[in-house]
Amino acid sequence: MIKRQGVKAIRFINKLFYKKKSLSGKGHYDSLPSEIVKFFNQTRPLGPQKYLCYAPFKMMYFAFNGEVIACCHNRKKIMGRYPEQNIDQIWNGQEYNKLRDFIMHDDLSYGCDVCKYALISRNFDGAKNSLYDRYKIKNYPQVLEFELENRCNLECIICNPIFSSSLDKEGEYQNSVYDDNFIEQIKPFLKRAKETKFYGGEPFLISKYYDIWEYLIKKNKRAKILVQTNGTVLNDKVKNILERGRFSINISFDSFEKESFEKIRKNANFEKSIENLEYFHNYCKRKNTHLGIIPTPNRENVLQLADIVRHANKLKAKVYFNTLISPFELALWNLEKDKLAEIIEKLSAENLPYKTNIENDNYRHFQDFITQLKAWENEPNKENNGKIKISFAETQNDK
Repeated sequence: MIKRQGVKAIRFINKLFYKKKSLSGKGHYDSLPSEIVKFFNQTRPLGPQKYLCYAPFKMMYFAFNGEVIACCHNRKKIMGRYPEQNIDQIWNGQEYNKLRDFIMHDDLSYGCDVCKYALISRNFDGAKNSLYDRYKIKNYPQVLEFELENRCNLECIICNPIFSSSLDKEGEYQNSVYDDNFIEQIKPFLKRAKETKFYGGEPFLISKYYDIWEYLIKKNKRAKILVQTNGTVLNDKVKNILERGRFSINISFDSFEKESFEKIRKNANFEKSIENLEYFHNYCKRKNTHLGIIPTPNRENVLQLADIVRHANKLKAKVYFNTLISPFELALWNLEKDKLAEIIEKLSAENLPYKTNIENDNYRHFQDFITQLKAWENEPNKENNGKIKISFAETQNDK
């Protein structure tokens, strides 16, 4: 983590020297309104930036079935496929360059619908563009994200077979194309990486990740390692690799009430998960690394979100809210207007602290989530918006 004073200094410099590029003669580009871009730039932790998003300039995301994308929120536009193409060919390929060109013109229409919708809704926390503001642009990716398999021990009601082998009863998504040759190809990129992130499935059940972690620990100890875990897998093998590295941990945790937790996280034991959460908390504190709690707001837990924030504050963990699009029967975006209004009223009445830096960040994330609810509430023709609902779902069809 960049020290807070350093962040303030960088933000001040960026604000002082930032000058928005002219988009006159933008041609076929569908640029976001300059007012939206201006307001968003004011919220970026490192201050205003030249480009709306740096993901395609700095990051590669290796998804299931060999698909390589620029960001987990843009699964529509595939940058390339492994093993049909090697990693270097994908990074320097036509699709990456096309997406970069769109981004340079503030145009998020090339698959970036999740962040586009969040920005237009003024839910700036829901737009993840700022995650990639760090680091200078190089001729190689500095952030590598891995989603190599869907092996998972849970059957969460908010998940689907693509992301959980336990739900993938027919094994449709369980044949990973990421072989030993992939590990050899990725090594030169791992040597130069600044950040690496690991998703699943459940990362601690995916054997290929251990190969990558071993390599990072030996060859690039300075690279950040973040694991997005469900928090239920904590055995000697996991503890051993954790102790030899410096891992940041994000834990998917949807409720601090036993009944709701075990209903959402099917196959998980609440008491054991709390015990594991405490272990990860102590580990991150001892290693001086990041701990995050990632709830997925849905109809089962939406009124418990403030309680999740309070628990996170006690653990000095940051809270980040996922956006659930499907299953439709659990999603929030497609609720009737009066139901959304009721939820907004109850969440707005919550009195959350914001004295410490962590509390302030979590308070802001909570308020931005309420802003997103208000945007859904105020969609045109909300009461009879079947067409609008389907349209919105189609723009966000993979997450």
